[in-house]
Amino acid sequence: MSAEQQLYKPIHSFINFSSPNIQNIEFADYEIDLFSMKSPLRGENELNQDSSAIIRYDEENVLVIVADGVGGHVRGDQASRMAIETFVDEFNNKANRLHPIREFILKCFDLANTNIRQLKYGSGTTLVVVHLYKNIARSYHVGDSEAFVIGDRGKLKYKTIAHSPTGFGIEAGLIDPEHLDHPERHIITNMLGVYDMRIEIGPEVELSKRDHIVVASDGLTDNFSVTDLLKKTDDSSFHGLCQRLVDDILKHFDQDKKAEGHVKLDDTTFITIRQKGN
Repeated sequence: MSAEQQLYKPIHSFINFSSPNIQNIEFADYEIDLFSMKSPLRGENELNQDSSAIIRYDEENVLVIVADGVGGHVRGDQASRMAIETFVDEFNNKANRLHPIREFILKCFDLANTNIRQLKYGSGTTLVVVHLYKNIARSYHVGDSEAFVIGDRGKLKYKTIAHSPTGFGIEAGLIDPEHLDHPERHIITNMLGVYDMRIEIGPEVELSKRDHIVVASDGLTDNFSVTDLLKKTDDSSFHGLCQRLVDDILKHFDQDKKAEGHVKLDDTTFITIRQKGN
């Protein structure tokens, strides 16, 4: 490992984190912006039920992780925290890093699922992980937190399918993807914290010059359609994209006070990533 790479912390974790400010993270090969804010409906002493992390697994591999505690279930904040902490704890156990990274990721999903079930509160969380390796991105996910790879001029190269009736309906062409106020949009069919949890593994997506990756909880995707996200990406520089998303989500939430259009007041986390030099 070079002296330059050693300057960067291997783990950046944001457990139930909430801030109006964008967090900027740089590695030798990636630049990353992160924003996480609890719902405006939450009281001062309530926690953000989203948690997230960026882990520099080794010289060539980076993991970007978002967990969203399931609303309506007890201690969703604890479930999302446990999901992220499982990855961090397993990473800190050096013996685990002797395994191929795919095995490491799947082991962490399974262990986090077991740990959350053992809470015996009925807690649950979604979890999405994007593995970055050189110019390749691959997603692993459970639930409706999502990952997108967006190419030059706002072209969608890849997106995960939300594990929900609306996610599957959109994929099948039965539901208009712009229909953000669908009555079943809050329902998910898969999460950590249940015995039949299933992990969906995406394809290897080759990253090109100027590609953007967005990893987000449904606080973003339930308020902005894919078309909205692509348009914002097309019109923005890399750092400008995260700032524009922050400005727009805050403006969007403010509309709720004026009853203007569809707004879902939810905990919101999104991470934008781009390879350096692009």
